Amino acid sequence: MRPRRLRTPYTILSIVVIALFYAVPYVMLNESRGLELALFWSLTTLAWLTITNLLLVRGLI
Repeated sequence: MRPRRLRTPYTILSIVVIALFYAVPYVMLNESRGLELALFWSLTTLAWLTITNLLLVRGLI
């Protein structure tokens, strides 16, 4: 079995990303209610899913 050397950094980064998912819309996008907010959520979700998929495929987490 391969060592999972990125498990702890991935967990820490996951917590940071989740915090940003909540902080950015309320702090920086507080005036946005339409397409900008939906675009933010869509892009951040897509980016995080892509990163997670790449790490899983390579067996790093």
